[in-house]
Amino acid sequence: MPRYAPRPCAVDVLIREGVYEIAGLPIRAIPLPGHTDGHTGYWVQDVLFCGDILAGEQELASAKIIYAYSITQRLESLRKLQSLSCAWYVLAHDAPRQDISELVTRNLAQMEETMSYVLRHVADRPGEAADILDALCQHYGIHLRQVRDHSLLSLTLFAYLSHLHNSGQLAFVLERNRLLWRSVAAGFTPA
Repeated sequence: MPRYAPRPCAVDVLIREGVYEIAGLPIRAIPLPGHTDGHTGYWVQDVLFCGDILAGEQELASAKIIYAYSITQRLESLRKLQSLSCAWYVLAHDAPRQDISELVTRNLAQMEETMSYVLRHVADRPGEAADILDALCQHYGIHLRQVRDHSLLSLTLFAYLSHLHNSGQLAFVLERNRLLWRSVAAGFTPA
């Protein structure tokens, strides 16, 4: 089945933040949005199942730009992880670990580096998202070979652009039917 065509299924329980009891075991649902809008971590007997919100060592090394639905939410969720203390953390794509502090710091740093690169790229002249994506791919040595990879990276780029715009670091303008982005620090003001 194609990745973007999941089969619908009935929803048994709608999970919100709080404690649920399953088979006599209390499970605390903790919102950790950013990878997806409704991403949730589950705390069970001093073990936090983080899911995809925290990229592991191998993922950080192989995917220079990690997928995010929302950069703003991902940054907030990573900072939230820093404030939680439990015995074990289970990541979706890495081995369980007892200490995630360095890994959270590396995730934050990698995201900050990507944001800095985007801002530097559009500091001198406005650029379209496709141009910024191409520059990012060249910068990180990424070679997109499948439409799926292009789609995921494009969506992630727009998450970065939205975050930078909402935080006042990027501005945009529509010029000759093109949406152009530029660093606010470079003195860019939309027409």
